[in-house]
Amino acid sequence: MRRYCLEPKPAECDVLRETLAAVPAKRLVVGHTVHKEGVFSACDGAVWCIDVGMAAYYGGHPEALEIVGDKVTVLREP
Repeated sequence: MRRYCLEPKPAECDVLRETLAAVPAKRLVVGHTVHKEGVFSACDGAVWCIDVGMAAYYGGHPEALEIVGDKVTVLREP
């Protein structure tokens, strides 16, 4: 859902948290909405937006999201 990577409103974040609780899941990871600024989270870490535009058309830089247990780390080139 693109809305979570485009400045979601508090009510949208509430719906996301309810949905995650029902699944159950801790977070949602989404792509397909390019952010050349890099991987980021919204809704207090409930959603992670990972499309950094690595295709030649966008010219983004490689990044990855590493999730180990409860620890979430954005891996970036130095």
